[in-house]
Amino acid sequence: MKKSILFLISIVLLITAGCGQKNKEEIPADVIPREQMIDIMVDAWFMESVIHNTIKEYERLEPISVSMYKEFFEEHDITKEQFEHSIEYYMRDDESSQGFVQACSQRFDERKAELTGVADPVLQPQ
Repeated sequence: MKKSILFLISIVLLITAGCGQKNKEEIPADVIPREQMIDIMVDAWFMESVIHNTIKEYERLEPISVSMYKEFFEEHDITKEQFEHSIEYYMRDDESSQGFVQACSQRFDERKAELTGVADPVLQPQ
């Protein structure tokens, strides 16, 4: 029964998304594609967690943070400006920001489960 309901919801969402494609605005050239940006945000959350959970002295926080972000941007082959502009784009209004943050959160939980081997109760298969 649950699978049937999930299947129907998936079909409705796919149809709705397909119909909505015609009216979507063009994404600016310097905005990182959504799926890639979600992965980048998840990586940033993990990095921020490391920074704030391992560095207790405020004086040491900034230089280490700057260094880690420099490597982060190089690793993802993006600039700080691209990163910031993409965040602004995906957070431009309540509707788009809510979906974006929800997608990031879900991907974060999935990645955390992969790394720890422990899934959150919401992600566990039924």
